[in-house]
Amino acid sequence: MGLGRGGALAAWAVLIKPQLAIFVAGFLVGLAMQCRWDSRQIRCAVAGVGGGVVTAQLILLPFGMSALSPAPHSLVERLRIAADLYAATTLGAPNLWMFFARRVWVSDSTVYLGLQARTLGHLATLAAIVVSTVVAHRYRERLGAELALWLGCFWFFSFIMLQTRVHERYGLPLVALLAALAFRRPVGERAPWLWVFGAYTLGFSLAIEASLAFGVPGSLRLPIILTGTVLCVLVWCGLLALPVWTRSTATVDPGAALGPQERQPAVSAGPVS
Repeated sequence: MGLGRGGALAAWAVLIKPQLAIFVAGFLVGLAMQCRWDSRQIRCAVAGVGGGVVTAQLILLPFGMSALSPAPHSLVERLRIAADLYAATTLGAPNLWMFFARRVWVSDSTVYLGLQARTLGHLATLAAIVVSTVVAHRYRERLGAELALWLGCFWFFSFIMLQTRVHERYGLPLVALLAALAFRRPVGERAPWLWVFGAYTLGFSLAIEASLAFGVPGSLRLPIILTGTVLCVLVWCGLLALPVWTRSTATVDPGAALGPQERQPAVSAGPVS
């Protein structure tokens, strides 16, 4: 798929679920690590960004909105209102805040370690982004063509695990993204990636089950969601460690996501004496 169409689909996805902007940002940083940025690839990148901007504008126009509309009809203003609707540490999401809150409605202005919960969430998310970017750069050869997808997934996963005001349903797109990441690996290297996908799917499913049990007398809502949270924390740490553990035979293809390119024939090193 060319970046023009990819940018259009990314813009559509972000307008449906704005939190996916975190994934898109990580994906683009991963692409930048892989690309040589010759004239062809720069044209492809411009086409992708342009396709996304045009698609977003076309979708917003019927609603009388645009990214540059004045308040209260601007996209930024609508997102701000939605973000401020519920000021809680966690809205049923299986993230780290569930261990502190143990219930849904705890204000994210609550102070921990001298800082408000939302401030700690922002700082922790920034730290996770920096660490994962360093890991992606350090192990880019092992990640191969999946570097951008892995980095986008980890940024998005970190947002879910560390930010306050996160609903449990925010994690649904990550199920599909982790599946794509696992099944893009060579067959012989899929096992640990499939374990990550399966364990996260189970943890996310437990969180959804707990949310459906909210207010049901005698339900095991808290034990269920805490179990799902533990699973998600383990998967999150495992996803960060996968590039370190993986011994990939795949090579980095800098232009794989930007379109076809000429490849040099592989040179056999011959047997080692």
